[in-house]
Amino acid sequence: MAVLRPRDLKLVEARIMQEAEIAGEEFFYSIPFKDKEGNVKALEDGSIDLAYAMMRDMGNCAVETAVEDVSAPDGHHFQFTSTFIDLETEANSTCTVRRNANDPRLAGIQGKDPQRAYAWPSAAAQSISQRNAIKAGAPGVFWKKAVDLFKGMGVGLAQIEKALGNARKSGAKRRASGSGGSTRPSAKAWSPRKACSRR
Repeated sequence: MAVLRPRDLKLVEARIMQEAEIAGEEFFYSIPFKDKEGNVKALEDGSIDLAYAMMRDMGNCAVETAVEDVSAPDGHHFQFTSTFIDLETEANSTCTVRRNANDPRLAGIQGKDPQRAYAWPSAAAQSISQRNAIKAGAPGVFWKKAVDLFKGMGVGLAQIEKALGNARKSGAKRRASGSGGSTRPSAKAWSPRKACSRR
């Protein structure tokens, strides 16, 4: 049975960093892409697993997500709004993520498996909205320390090299089969429109 006590931030920090050391790259993502000059850059930050760990280690808080099916002038999309609530301080933060209901990237599986074509982007959008809401509402210094820990481990560099290697192999296979295609990694799929606020 849980007993509510005033939050000890030093204990919270120790728990988060302990989990981060054990989890390693599970708490971190590094997505490679090329800028206009052709230089390889990385979009790096803590993952949804880090966000859940922070919420769990803080205690006495929750995150909820509401889903809306929206038809707007700019097209049909699903809107995921997650709210992180710190029940101890009564502070809360909200993040909204939109997903195109007719995402062209899903055209290949929409005809074969419409349910999967809906479920995959929906799960991703919900995770992003929850992650961003928790990140905005939880102590930012703890998040930064955990991410800096991963970077110190060289996790980001390892993931970049792995992703680039996979992209090159995929491009070579497409060229060999005559299907063409680019080997350029892209972060577009990981940059949805979102709006986050903290109160």
